[in-house]
Amino acid sequence: PDQLQRLFRLISQVPGGEISLYAARCLITATPAQVRPQLMALVRSHLVQQQVTNQWRMHDLVRIFAGEMAATDADDAARALRSLVQNYFIAVAMAFEWLTAVASDKTRKVFATPAEAASWFEAERATAMSIITHIANREGYEQICLPFGVVLGDLLRNQAHWRTDFHHIAATTASVVSRVAPNRFAASALSNYGTSLRLQQQYQQAHDVFEQSVQMYEAIGDHDRASGARCNIANLLQERGQIDAAVAIYRQDLQQCPPSTHPHTAAGTLQNLGAVLTRAGRPAEAVPELVAAQELHRQIDDRSGLAATLLNLGGAYVELATKHKTASYAGQAVPVLEEAYAISQSLHDRKSQADAANNLGVVLCTLRIFDRGIAFLNEALEYLESSGQDVQAARTRWHRDEARHAAAAAQPHNI
Repeated sequence: PDQLQRLFRLISQVPGGEISLYAARCLITATPAQVRPQLMALVRSHLVQQQVTNQWRMHDLVRIFAGEMAATDADDAARALRSLVQNYFIAVAMAFEWLTAVASDKTRKVFATPAEAASWFEAERATAMSIITHIANREGYEQICLPFGVVLGDLLRNQAHWRTDFHHIAATTASVVSRVAPNRFAASALSNYGTSLRLQQQYQQAHDVFEQSVQMYEAIGDHDRASGARCNIANLLQERGQIDAAVAIYRQDLQQCPPSTHPHTAAGTLQNLGAVLTRAGRPAEAVPELVAAQELHRQIDDRSGLAATLLNLGGAYVELATKHKTASYAGQAVPVLEEAYAISQSLHDRKSQADAANNLGVVLCTLRIFDRGIAFLNEALEYLESSGQDVQAARTRWHRDEARHAAAAAQPHNI
């Protein structure tokens, strides 16, 4: 039938080879109830293979043939690809809202909960990445490739187990920048690329890219985002041990973008400042900055930023407890880290949840609450091992084993 011939042809336009129910319905602008029977009819015709529920693919040779057939109606194929790109961009942006920012009413109509957004992104992540790779070099797609690649990169960046994917998407998106006039998304693409280079420990190249990002933001008059890009340079400096230089940049940004007039920007800067002061062994200086950041994140209802700030604040209290050898600071850390854990769990942010679990486990064991502490350490260890963070996993394993020994020693012995 004609409608099956058309779907067969258009499936070849989905980059990556995996055809989900969502991708198929984007191709022909249909509902799931309309497109599923067509896909199953193609399965029965041995033209499409069903992998798992709601996931199909074509044999490579059949896919080549379908592509040749699609060329017979090039306009329809071009329309299908653009529909696919636009729909995936919108859905990724909505998932980003739920998982890292504040979900709008429009987003809530598509994804009712963070769990639903996270589930969709987990299933469609590979196809979204393949789309960016496919359109990056296609003429006429620059204006959608940049914002799509930026928001996809922002989602991937936050999770350690997606670091390789983040680097690929950041580099691919940045490759488009030279083909467009300076704009916000081009500068953001450079910022993401610089961050990916920093994570790859390519520090000098990262610094150069960050400088380009700052210059582009300033050239278009976007001073808030220029501040954020300068913070990236500060993050790079502190990672290389240049703490005072990093702190100076953060403080300069707070003067240029103060909390009273730039609450979103200032919240991130204060969070970064508090984190670097803690890592520099100056937790007493860090706490006021992090408390101020926490208040701003609550005011602007940025739950992801709040979770990150609470995690850093809990870490500062733990450092104070270690430094002053007093349990009072450890006690202050517990509710802060518990809130960070709860928010990260609700947002399905696996990395932040594992970080909070790790810190909670350490501080609870310090307070000799061994059962809960060891359970949290085991949870953190599972994520660290699965995401290949071997150094941090070894540290967490040591804390867990020490806690087990201490818990065993604390048990009463029958004589």
